[in-house]
Amino acid sequence: MQSRTNGEPREWPSEPESLDEIVGKSAAMCSARAAVRVAARSSQAILLTGRTGTGKDLVARAIHRLWRPRAPFVAHNCAVTPSELFDSAFFGHGKGAFTGADREQLGLLQAAHRGTFFLDELEAMDLRHQAKLLRFLDEGEVRPLGSVKTCRIEVRILAATNRDPLQMIEERTLRADLYYRLRGLEIHLPALAERKEDLVPLVGHFLGSDHPGLTDEAWELLYRHKWPGNVRELRNALVSAAERAGGRRIDATDLELLARSWSETVSELTPTPAPGPRPDSPNGSTLHDGEQAAIQAALARFRGNQTQAARSLGIDRSTLRRKLSRLKQAELDGEPQD
Repeated sequence: MQSRTNGEPREWPSEPESLDEIVGKSAAMCSARAAVRVAARSSQAILLTGRTGTGKDLVARAIHRLWRPRAPFVAHNCAVTPSELFDSAFFGHGKGAFTGADREQLGLLQAAHRGTFFLDELEAMDLRHQAKLLRFLDEGEVRPLGSVKTCRIEVRILAATNRDPLQMIEERTLRADLYYRLRGLEIHLPALAERKEDLVPLVGHFLGSDHPGLTDEAWELLYRHKWPGNVRELRNALVSAAERAGGRRIDATDLELLARSWSETVSELTPTPAPGPRPDSPNGSTLHDGEQAAIQAALARFRGNQTQAARSLGIDRSTLRRKLSRLKQAELDGEPQD
């Protein structure tokens, strides 16, 4: 399909090709895909918000592919540019503009001419540089360092931040005028913990249709995890687990990092028990302290799944259940185990 912009033909890729990485059937992701379609029909600036790892860069690229796929797409992380290099990086410089400038260098904005300039981690840009960006947005011109000439640049700005823009304005770390200039359309991407119904399509997307999938215990682990790293954390966990599984179904034991983080969380939330009688004392427990700790750690690691916990301890499930029964009875009686 073709459209025309400024008298030039524009080729539009099919929607599945452009939106195939915005995965999920939740209301939030359906809304995000709809917003991408709207964004592709105009040249207005877009502000993408959401926590780290939610896929803001994927959405930016999807907008670009639908809007002007053959044009340049220049992505820049605001956190990686030293303050003293901002002008040169964004606006370019002429030969001899400063020590070491032995040739003319285009800036990022010039490189993105007639295309998209994606500013990631907007929260890292200081106020002085925000003012310079705002001036460019208002005037559409850049003047390279060491030059007296300006040049007009046609570029679409997509910006992303993992912080609340309104809070940043209140804290005076984001200019309100720049915020409203960038917010032609705002697209928010929710945290994975807020849309766990998307775990199934996301797992299928990352593992592929030929993969045998996950066991019930592994799925339980995914659903209980809090996903502080969002979709990026899920992708990395699945890639690592698939390598461990080696072609078989992914089990909870393959998701070692997730199981470990859950165990650590449980340990932090569980009060440290008061010291009890030693195993060699007259009232000592026949279920030794070390054995109790190992059982509790295994259950925490596998989120209460007795089959997996028993397997990791090298005992069968019936043995584990007998030991747990003795522990429970001792707690109820307030007496040491027989």
